[in-house]
Amino acid sequence: MARLNHSDGRIEHLYILALSAAAVFGSFLLNLSPTGTPYISAPWSDTPLHLSETCFSRRVLGISCPGCGLTRSFVAVAHGQIQSAFRYNLMGPVLYLVCLLQIPYRWIEYRGVWRDSPLWLAVCKRFDWITWILVAGLVVAWLLRTAFGLLA
Repeated sequence: MARLNHSDGRIEHLYILALSAAAVFGSFLLNLSPTGTPYISAPWSDTPLHLSETCFSRRVLGISCPGCGLTRSFVAVAHGQIQSAFRYNLMGPVLYLVCLLQIPYRWIEYRGVWRDSPLWLAVCKRFDWITWILVAGLVVAWLLRTAFGLLA
């Protein structure tokens, strides 16, 4: 195995690859209850294991954050429930697609193939502003949800 060097960003690509893969593949393992609570069915038990509320903002302040509903949205996308996914978080399906695309992108970057390809360099150059557009989209969707009383 090649030696990882922090200076060339390979370790960062590996971390993001792992996180993206965990988010995408994990969404297939979870299900949504009729109330929208994510749960996992344990093979050793007839009782599903429900995920607890993890949003600090919602738990302590009683208001949602820009990321509220993303887990439920990812699970809904993984199970083909696109309309529900948008209801849980407007940016959820878009971010799911981005996570899905991160898997081949980060693998290619980690391996260093196509590093000198003009097309690949153009894709990488635009990646930074795409990230900021997604962050802005999350905030705008959160503001709309908050302003119109839409609960995730």
